[in-house]
Amino acid sequence: MPEDANQPDNDNADTLASPSLLADLLARILADREAELASEQAVRGLDAMDELPLHRVLAEGLEGAKLGVFPEFPYPGRVWDDEGGRRPGRNARDRCDLVLTPSADLPPADPVATLRERDEADRTLFGSHVREAIEREHTDPGRRWTDPAEAYWLEVKTVGQFAFRAGAPDANRAYSTELVAAGEDLGKLGADGVISRGALLLLLFAADEETVRHDGVRFVHACLDRGLPAGSPAIRCVPIVERIGNTCCGVVLAPLRA
Repeated sequence: MPEDANQPDNDNADTLASPSLLADLLARILADREAELASEQAVRGLDAMDELPLHRVLAEGLEGAKLGVFPEFPYPGRVWDDEGGRRPGRNARDRCDLVLTPSADLPPADPVATLRERDEADRTLFGSHVREAIEREHTDPGRRWTDPAEAYWLEVKTVGQFAFRAGAPDANRAYSTELVAAGEDLGKLGADGVISRGALLLLLFAADEETVRHDGVRFVHACLDRGLPAGSPAIRCVPIVERIGNTCCGVVLAPLRA
C-alpha cells in the first residue's frame, strides 16, 4: 500500500516532539554556518549578527532538514480584539518568529483568518452559500494543513557576553539584564490558549562553554522565578572563532512547560 501523502515524515515528527533532538539540529545548523564563516575568514561572526539574520540562518537550515518553516506567523489564540466584537486585523496580531511543522506542504492553519473569512461571508448577499463553501474548504479531510496546537512555535532571542555597541565590540554591561528579560516570550506562548508545543530559543554568546551552561540554567531559573512556563532546557554549545571575546554560541532551548 502506498504511503499516505498526508502523513508527516516520522523523523521530523520525532524532532519536533523532542527538545533534545531539536536542540541537536539547531546546533548543527549554527555549526555549519560558523564553519562557512571561518572558511571565508569573515571579520564578523555569528555573534555580530542581528536577530533577524540569525532567524534566516535557522530557517534555511530547518528547511534543509525538510521541516516546514513559517516565519512571522500570527499567534492563533486571540480571536477578538481588546474591545470585543471584532476580529483582530493581521497587523494587530502578535507573531511568532518561526513556526515549525513536519513538512513544507503542511502549513499551520490560521483559525483567526478563517473566522474573519466567515464574518465577511455573513455580510454578503449570498452569505450562507459562501459560508458553506468556506466550511467545506476548511473541513475537507484531504486539505493539507497542521493544527496550530500540533505545530511547534519557536521564539528566538540573542544575548551576548561580548557584543557590538555603537559599532564597536565591547563587554556587554547589560548582559545580566538582557539575560533575565529574554524569557518574556515564554509568557506569550503560554498565554495564547491554543499553542501547546513550543519553546524559547536563547542564542547565548559567551567567553566559554562553562559560562554558557551556567548562565543557560540561570536563565531558566530566572524565568521560573518570574512565573514563566519554562520547562527543563536542552543546552548545546557550538564553538566559534573568537573575534570579540566570545568563543561559544550556546543553544539554550527552553520548552514551554505543559
